[in-house]
Amino acid sequence: MRKFTRLCCWQFCLTLVILTGMMTFSRVRSTENMLQAAGFDDCAGSPCFMDIVPQETSLQETIRRLRPYLRPTVLVSQDLSEGIFEVGFAKGRFGALSNGYTETDYVDFEDLQEGFPTLGEFVLFYGEPCYIRVWEFARGVVRTTLFYPGLVITAVGSSAGDLRPQQRPESLSLIRVTNVCYSQSSRIEHSDWRGFASIQSYR
Repeated sequence: MRKFTRLCCWQFCLTLVILTGMMTFSRVRSTENMLQAAGFDDCAGSPCFMDIVPQETSLQETIRRLRPYLRPTVLVSQDLSEGIFEVGFAKGRFGALSNGYTETDYVDFEDLQEGFPTLGEFVLFYGEPCYIRVWEFARGVVRTTLFYPGLVITAVGSSAGDLRPQQRPESLSLIRVTNVCYSQSSRIEHSDWRGFASIQSYR
């Protein structure tokens, strides 16, 4: 009888582990599909959009890949080559600022709409960010920026609220950099990633 009970317990535990693994795998696959459906992916270790990797993809190739979404105006001057595009869930721009203005240096997204991936989906797909910065730009309102190598994601929320996985970013930038993790200012102003938690825990 004891042997039978132990066997039943082992079978139950094994089934539970298998089901948990299947559910986790399903969530990861769902997130991959969500990001990839929106055009985002991992290109040889670098975040990319429609296979565009800043400072690797030529400006000409970027224009070709985004041609169906380009607005009529493409600005070209002696110090800037820039294109403006609009997909179903966001407006964006891309540009070349160096290297003879032949390579794409950045792809930016703004005015993000329903259908754009959430913070949680980006974190699940790309992993934990290198670090995070929280700064107050209006009374009681903060911007929270997640820094990845080549990827910067910013969200807006209440200073008394939480950083939530279901939040949609306010803006997102793909930018190719040589250092391990992109930062425009001193690391002193940044915090290590502590997961989705209260804004106060990052200040």
